[in-house]
This record gives sequence, C-alpha cells and structure tokens, in this order.
Amino acid sequence: MSGHREDLLALQVPALAALLNMGLVKRALKEIDAGNAPSVTVDDKGTVIATFDDGTCTTLPRHHGLRDAPCTCGAPNACRHRAGAVLAYQQHVASHSAEVDTETPGKAAGAPLSSVVEQVLTSPVSSAPAPPWSPGDVDDEALLRVLGAATVNRAAKQRRQGYIAEVRRGTFLGDDLPVAHLQTSSVRFLIPKDVAYARCDCTQKTGCLHVALAVWAFQEKDRHQLEAAVATVQVSDGGDGGDGGSEDGGRVSDGVRVGDVSDDATGPVALALQATSALTRLVLGEGFARLPQATAGRVALARDALERAKLAWPLLAVDELASLLDQYQRRSALFSADRLRDVLVEMMARVWATSTTTAAAPAAGSLPRRLILGADEALATKLDQGRFIGIGATVREDGDHRHVDVLLCDPSGQGLLVMERHYRHDKSGGQASPLGGMSDNGGPEDGPALSRRAAAGASLALLAGGQTVSNAVTRHANRSITFGVGGLQKTSVTRGGFNIERLPADRVIRRVEEALQVRRALAPRWLRPRLVAESVAAVVVHEVQTVFWDPGPQAVVVVGHDVDEQSVIITASHRAVRPGAVQALARLAVPGHPLTVVGQVEPLADALHVEAISVVDANGGQLVVLDFEAPSADGAAAHAALPLGEYRRLFDREGNTFVVLCDQLLALLAHMALQGLHVPHARRQLAGFAAASRHRGLRALADDIEHLVDTLVAVEVTGTDDDVAQAADAWGVVCMTVSLLRERT
Repeated sequence: MSGHREDLLALQVPALAALLNMGLVKRALKEIDAGNAPSVTVDDKGTVIATFDDGTCTTLPRHHGLRDAPCTCGAPNACRHRAGAVLAYQQHVASHSAEVDTETPGKAAGAPLSSVVEQVLTSPVSSAPAPPWSPGDVDDEALLRVLGAATVNRAAKQRRQGYIAEVRRGTFLGDDLPVAHLQTSSVRFLIPKDVAYARCDCTQKTGCLHVALAVWAFQEKDRHQLEAAVATVQVSDGGDGGDGGSEDGGRVSDGVRVGDVSDDATGPVALALQATSALTRLVLGEGFARLPQATAGRVALARDALERAKLAWPLLAVDELASLLDQYQRRSALFSADRLRDVLVEMMARVWATSTTTAAAPAAGSLPRRLILGADEALATKLDQGRFIGIGATVREDGDHRHVDVLLCDPSGQGLLVMERHYRHDKSGGQASPLGGMSDNGGPEDGPALSRRAAAGASLALLAGGQTVSNAVTRHANRSITFGVGGLQKTSVTRGGFNIERLPADRVIRRVEEALQVRRALAPRWLRPRLVAESVAAVVVHEVQTVFWDPGPQAVVVVGHDVDEQSVIITASHRAVRPGAVQALARLAVPGHPLTVVGQVEPLADALHVEAISVVDANGGQLVVLDFEAPSADGAAAHAALPLGEYRRLFDREGNTFVVLCDQLLALLAHMALQGLHVPHARRQLAGFAAASRHRGLRALADDIEHLVDTLVAVEVTGTDDDVAQAADAWGVVCMTVSLLRERT
C-alpha cells in the first residue's frame, strides 16, 4: 500500500452524508455491519478499488471528488457504493494498522460502524480545539487541478469585481466545519488539506467557482490574522490568481477590508440611495399618519430602484415600511410607532454610512460598504440539500390573520433560518378558506390548532421540534426559507433531534458576561445585515431561583443564573393565540433545577432577558414549543401555585434617570415620525430634553437636540424642501445617538 489515504480516513459520517446523503450512508453502514462489506484494494498510486458482491466496482482516485468517483452501478453522483467504498476502506485500514486515527469512523477493527453514527452526529463542538488547517492554505495550483482553468478564471473575474464573504473557522469535529457564506451559496470544507471535498450548497454541489471564492475569502482572513471564530471579509481587485485584493482595491481597517460601491452619481446604486433618502424625508415631513395616497407609488419607485441596484438590506427596510403602512391603514395590532422610527433610522443610516457627500454621515467604521448595503446578497438562493433542526415556533395574531414562524437551525453553518406561514380565517359560511381555518369555537385558529396544519409535508409542530432533510429549500437574503413541492423536490421530517450540542456555538449562551461582551462589540443594529431571528439563542440556566406570576403584563417570570451567578430573566406572556404558553413555562421551570430555553435575547443591565419561545423538558429532553401548547390540568395547577410578583422590581429602571430620559426621548421621536415634524409642543419638549442632557454631561446629545429644534423652527417659518430635509436629517442624528446610548446602557 502506498501510504494511507488521509482524505478518506478524515471523512467522518456528517461529511460523508453532506457529500452524498444520510440515507445512503446509513444503508452502507448497515450492509457492512451485516458482513456485506466490499473487498478493498489499493494500487501503487493510492487509488482505492472497492468490489461488491453484486459485481459493482467503485474507484476512488487521489485528488478526485467523491461524487465524481467512477462507479459501475450507473448512478451519476451519489450511491450507496461510493459511501460503502469509503467506509470499507476505513475499516480495512483499521484492521491492518496498529495505530488508527481515533477520529475516523473506523475506530477499531471489528467494531460495528453503525454504532458510531449517533456518537459522531451528537459530538460536542463547543469545546473543540483550534482548527488544524485553514482553507486559506490551498494554493492556486490545487485549485486549478481540482476545478480546472475555466472555472478558476470565471471565479477570478468575480473576484476582480469584489465580493463579501462571512468566514467561519471550524474544527472538523462533527458538524463544526470551516464554512464561507457567499452571495449565492455557502461552501463547507469537509476534510482538511483537500479542496476536492469542498461541498457547496448550489445546484452544482462540487467543483464550482464558489469553491475558489471561498478559498480566497479564507486567504483574506488569514492574511490579516483575524482571530475571531466568525469574520466578515471583502475580497476585491487581485487579478493575480489568489492575492484576494490589493491595497488600492480597498483599505484595511481593524482586519476588515473596506471596498467601494460605485460613487457614480448617476449609477444605479447612487440613484437607489437617493430614492431611499427622499422617501424617508417625505415620511418625516408629512407624518406617517398623514401620508397621501400617492405615497404607495413613491414606495414602489424606491423599491424598484433598490432591486435593480441589488441592495438587499435597504430593500428589505423599504418592504417593512410598506408593511407598516398597510398595518396602519388596517388598524392592525401589529403596528408599532417604535418600529416605524427604527425603520426610518435604518434607512437613513445605511444611506449615510455609505455616502461620500452627506455631511451628516457618521463614520462606517470597519464595516464594508457592500455589507452595509447588502450588495453581495442574493435575494433568493435555491439550496441543493439542507439538514435542519427545529428549535421552536412563534404565532402572531393580526385580526383574523395568523402568522406562524418556524425556527430551524442548520448545524452545517447556515445559522438560524425561519419558515414563515400565513393563515386567514374565512368568516363566510363558517367554512375554512384555502389560507386558513377555524378553531373549535368558530373563531380564527390558535397556536395548538395551527400546530396541526401541514407544511412541507409535515405538521408545523413536527417541523418546529423535529429533524428536516430537504432538497427543495429556497433561502432568502434575510434567512427566511420556503420549501418547494413537485418534481424531484423532496422533504422528509422525523421526530426529535434537538440537541443543544449540535447548535452553532454562537447560538448557545452559557455565560451571561460573554454574551454581553459579544453584544457590545456588534455594530449598530441599523447597519448590520437584516436577518430574521438574529437575536434568537439557546440559553442554559444553571439554576432556577424563583418563578412568579406578574399580573400586570400577564406573564410568568423565571429568575435564574448562569454558572457565574449572573442573572437570567425568562418571561412568557399570556395571549389568546397561545393559551397554554404560560402554563407550560410554569410547569417546566422548577426552582433549584437547571433549565434550557430558546428565545429572543436582549441585554437588561448586567443580566439577560429571554422572551421564551421553547423550553427543553428536563425529564425527557423533549423540546416544548410554548405557542403550540394547549392548556392542561398539570399546567393549570403549576400556574395557580405561583406567587405574585412584579417584573419591573427586578431592575429599578424607573430609578435610573438616564434610562428614563432615553426612553422618553425615543418615544417623542417615534411620535414625531408618526405625526410629522409639525407635532405640537415638540420644540418645547425637545428643549427640555436638551437641558436635561446637558445637565447630565451629555453635551454632544444636547447640541444635536438643539440643532433639531433650530431646524424645526426653520420648517415652521419657511417650510421649504431644503429645510424639511435638514430637519429630517437632524431628527435621524438624534435618534441614532439616543439609540446607541440606550443600547450600551
């Protein structure tokens, strides 16, 4: 034998399943355990030849992708023979070698291979060692050998245009693999030191130009010694076959390359940003509540310009503004003036942070302009195959409409994804409409009833707490997903599968202080990518201290602490659409015991506040989705036994005059966005806030507020478009300053 094939020995079960599929791998494992392993030979060149009892012959040459390996069974890419050849070779080496790599599936001669599947799939990755190899070590010669000159040249052309990539280093343990998220796809490197086994989730799967782009992104990260587990890099210019960018193609700031989105004043990007800025000034000048009917046309024009310029994040912000306008006109309970304020601030901030001419523009810091605008985000991407773990679901009510968001985690590096479903109650004749149905009492369905509805070939309850494998997934820019049907598109869902060790490490919080440090290091939310479920995480509570019922907000409140005894506050409020949620949390949260909860996480002073979505039942390890829980006798008894308490007393927010100042000022600014810059008494109230800010030493904030007052005076006196624009910009500056102060408090 001419040396062991390290590439085949390194193919753990998850990597092998990613290249083929888990069904084929399990079938191959079962056949080998039954004694039907193929005979394995290795020639002088290291080519592995596996011959099966039925005469099928599979050949695995060196430096050759597994999906492209020749097999006489006739299957073009994936088959059980290819999986069986790899597993049999691993067992062959284990039986002929005294020293075997203990991380490979063939751990010991004669050991049943199927017995290690669950162990490998559930192996913890949070405490894994530093990665032994980086994809950035791949040189251009290896890329040319594996991908071919034509593919590398097409990738080099895209590199010259510039692109953004999010790079995650990995440890090659379980699902923790190096991955690069690109504009239209994600590339995982399944084994170290061999780019032939890189797996892309585009329809080509392997050997595509995205592999070269991912390698260059890792080279960019390694060049600037970015030590973080996750880093966003911009690769631009280059053109020399692997440099990944030159100093004149962008500047390096804090380890992140900041490149240019064209500054041509007549280009599509500049025109789209101008349309976005004009829309925000229109809303603030007129007042959201007083917008004319023609505003819908202005929104459509801005949206069209942003779509043509391919600026994903401002486009999604404009979409939310249009949704808010629809909600306000329908008097929807989902409408919020605070959301309106935040969307307008985001639209202004993204324009300012990427503008070279706006005087009021704040510095973008080390964030690439392309990242701020989402210029490298595809609005929709068809994934080849996805494997997801359900971690919960939320149900929202909007009159007769119901909105269900199912949260799915992709262990391979995609993070959290959301499948959105919308249902409408048909009042006519008491019949269920195609979009929705009725509950037992004749009204719109609640969470327990909706959980039984079918989606992607399974119930929503099964999706929210099970394992899903699908080749019919389309991922959208904000990480929402849809499942296709028909043709060769298939989706299978099985029960169970939640295991906190399989979640991405950055989505699991075990220490409050570490989570707070990560939050403080983030860019402002109105400059970050616009991702759904961005703040959702699994929080491990070391011990529950107390549980009580707060009759004010109608919420169960759980107070616990982490291993460092820092506080974690978990809440679940009662709503008619989730009738059993508070009972379920009251039943599962037991003082003196640990608790694992998935929810929306936000800082609260030196603690964390978690709005619970799902809770892990400590008895059976089952994931309990709160919004899908029906009332029960046990839950009612646990709820009735809770003592009364007040959530606001946990942290004396009313005693913190600075927090009160920020909250009241933000409320006034939201009211101005709703009613317009001509709000009665706004100038007098703002003057009071300016004086209070100056008294507390916040001189910059006081100056900004006073400037806003001056611009409002000019608007009242003249009312010209220029004065309205200046007042709108001054409003945005104050909003950003106060929001940042409030976030960091």
